[in-house]
Amino acid sequence: MDKKGIKKYILAILVVIIIVLGAILIVNNNFNNYDYIIEEISSFNFFKLYINDKYGVIDSKGNIIIEAKYDNIEIPNPSKPVFVVYSNYNEENDEYESQILNDKNEKILTKYERVSPIQLKNTNTDVPYEKSVLMYEENEKVGIIDYSGNKITDAIYDSIESLLYKEGCLLVKKENKYGIINISGKKLIDIEYDSIN
Repeated sequence: MDKKGIKKYILAILVVIIIVLGAILIVNNNFNNYDYIIEEISSFNFFKLYINDKYGVIDSKGNIIIEAKYDNIEIPNPSKPVFVVYSNYNEENDEYESQILNDKNEKILTKYERVSPIQLKNTNTDVPYEKSVLMYEENEKVGIIDYSGNKITDAIYDSIESLLYKEGCLLVKKENKYGIINISGKKLIDIEYDSIN
C-alpha cells in the first residue's frame, strides 16, 4: 500500500471511531435522563396518631411528636421528620390551611407558598407518596423540591401529579399540554401532548 492508501485507511478508521464515540455519548446522555433513585424506606420512624377525631404524630417509641389537634396529617416519608398538617377547612374554596412541621413541632419550608406531598397512583408500595420530593406553589404555578427544601425545578408547571403505575416519574402540565419529568427534574417526554396516560 502506498502512502496515500495508508492515509485514506487511517482517515477512514478515525471517522468510524468518531461516529461510534458520538453515538455512545448520545445514547449515554439520553439514559442519564432516566437516572434517578427511588428511595427505599428501611425504618418507619413516624406514624399518624388519631384521638377524638383529630390527628397528630407519634414516633416509633410511642412518644407524641405532634399533638392530635389537626384535621388531617400526611407523612409522605415516615423515615423523615416532615409532616403536612391540615386545619381550618374553608368551604368556599374547598381547601384546608396547610403547613409543614418537623419533629420539634416547628414550621419548616416556609419560603414556599404551599407545600404538599405527591400522591402515587396505583403503585404497589407501603407509602402512598413520592418519598424523595414534594410539590410547592409559587405565583400560582408548581414545581418540586426535596425534603430539605432545595429546589429541583422552578415553579413553571400548571400541575404536577404522579404517573400512573410509575413511581419516580411525574406527569406535568403546562399551557394545556402534558409531558413527563422524573424526580430529579429531568425531562423524559417533551411537554407537547394533549394527554398522557
